[in-house]
Amino acid sequence: MRRAATAAGWARVSTRRALGAAVGVALCCLGPASAPAQSLPDRNDVAAFVDGAAPALLRADQAPGLTVSVVKDGEIVFAKGYGIARAESRTPVVADRTLFRVGSVSKIFLATALMQLVEQGKIDLDTDLNEYLEGVEIPATFEDPITLRHVMTHTTGFEDSIRDLFVPLEDDRPLKEVLAGHLPARVRPPGELIAYSNHATALAGLVVEQVSGEPYEAYLDRHVFEPLGMHHSSARQPLPEGLAARTSTGPRPDDFFIRVAIAPAGSVSSTATDMARFMIAHLQHGRLGDARILEEETARRMQTRLLTLDPRVNGLAHQFFENDIGGVRMIGHSGGMVTHLTSMVLLPEHGAGFFASVNGRSAAPFLLTRLLTERYFPATRPRDPTPMDGAGERLPRFVGWYRESRSGVHSSFALADFMNTKQATLSTNGQGPRLRMMDKDWVETEPLLFREVGGPDWLLFQEDERGEVRAALRGLSGHSVLLREPWWRGIGFQRLLAAGIGGLLLWPFLHRPAWRARRWWQEARQGGGRGLARWLAAGIRTSGLGFVVCLAVGSTILAQTLGAERHATLYVAATLPYLLGALSFSLLVTLARLWRRGVLDGRARLGLASVVLGGLALTAWAGAWNVVLPRL
Repeated sequence: MRRAATAAGWARVSTRRALGAAVGVALCCLGPASAPAQSLPDRNDVAAFVDGAAPALLRADQAPGLTVSVVKDGEIVFAKGYGIARAESRTPVVADRTLFRVGSVSKIFLATALMQLVEQGKIDLDTDLNEYLEGVEIPATFEDPITLRHVMTHTTGFEDSIRDLFVPLEDDRPLKEVLAGHLPARVRPPGELIAYSNHATALAGLVVEQVSGEPYEAYLDRHVFEPLGMHHSSARQPLPEGLAARTSTGPRPDDFFIRVAIAPAGSVSSTATDMARFMIAHLQHGRLGDARILEEETARRMQTRLLTLDPRVNGLAHQFFENDIGGVRMIGHSGGMVTHLTSMVLLPEHGAGFFASVNGRSAAPFLLTRLLTERYFPATRPRDPTPMDGAGERLPRFVGWYRESRSGVHSSFALADFMNTKQATLSTNGQGPRLRMMDKDWVETEPLLFREVGGPDWLLFQEDERGEVRAALRGLSGHSVLLREPWWRGIGFQRLLAAGIGGLLLWPFLHRPAWRARRWWQEARQGGGRGLARWLAAGIRTSGLGFVVCLAVGSTILAQTLGAERHATLYVAATLPYLLGALSFSLLVTLARLWRRGVLDGRARLGLASVVLGGLALTAWAGAWNVVLPRL
């Protein structure tokens, strides 16, 4: 659910436009902070800053509403709502009353529950997860078992899947039944690679249920929300009657509350002020006033780094993602659904925290928490990177296509991840040897280590045992691993392949002028093998076109509608390759017979052969990207 463009296919947000608007209004109009000291100034300064930035961010992305809270040294410094909560009623956002879906920020609540059970001695982070589960069994695909430590650091080795992520509200299957019905495949040994997993998180939520003896939602109510006075927060779906009417909806009047079937991955709804109380409790090491949800030692442990793939990049604490920019250490989590996006950032060393959530497809929460951090806790500006000796000659070995480690392997989500692959090319700006990737220029300053030109980020490439580049780690998000792809899985080659398949299928049809269509129809009606070949060719073209149309329509619906993985068009698209393959094989056999009999001229042979090749190629393509049943 963290993924802004993949988990539910969110529309792309206009980050640069929004950031420009926010900086222009908030920074230029208000001026810089009075001093670079790492502490928040008075409440009025924070209010003036956010009042300038938040509306600009909303206008830039035309988002309905935004809720914000800022905490420091155990107090709520600022909390305010902007815009509207419900499109149909124009209800305004109120910080202490309007509930927002916080998405994957819910995983911090799960981690808190797990650490409570750890300090009680009821669970251990390094015990085989299967020992705590009843009714759900993780297959022994690899020798090493999956543990809660792997769940906390997203190193379980599950492939990504959106099946049973979002479902209609009336689908109230228990969590155990949902997970027993579908677990993503284990595609790599646990602990080997970071790859974000919602289903692994849900398994940990089931552990909380079965070890504590309480339903997960009830556990959070009793052990987290009630002690902290978070009276306007809940993980229940649907929300309790008193809270349901206060929930913000998406930007369209027909947006509605949707169920997260694997609830621990992202079912929490909360207000900005309740989230402020939660942040204060973690910043004060488990305490809020007289209430305590974690012992101090446990809370400190929860914020301590648990894993990094390399000491030079950031890593993960216990479900917290780390970032260290210019000496300013931050931990936090982001989250979202089609209708909401959320960001929560904590600065433990400074006792400060920022929370923002928007009910729309907008980068506003991420940009606002970033602007607040940069204004009040400014980082050391990085120097311009200096290329190492021989950097220019080494650049070609890094050129290629890369995809996120969080991806589908045996499921059709592989195709969605293919659309998000990133290309590394040689920079053409004429300013020295640079690598161009993710719209940034990078300079190799040490072997395999690249620094961002004009920014704080860096890339650390990894080699395999043969010395070939196999992956890249993002410095500011050490949990983001980019895996090197073979050339034929790159977008460039796939576009050429798509054009070639389309040409093979359509060339015979387009080659015949419109005035000869009647003759084609007459030939198709003839008896014998020649007429059959014409009908089979027509069937292949129709099936191929239907596959492309259904896949395009289904993907579009999936990008805009929660629960769309169940949409009929996707099932039709996943069924048609079987028909397409059968027709293509039948035409191949028919064409071979007609070829031997010599009843086809050269043009007819070439035309039918191109249709056979196109049909078989499209069938193979659908299979390679798992767009077939039962891999949907």
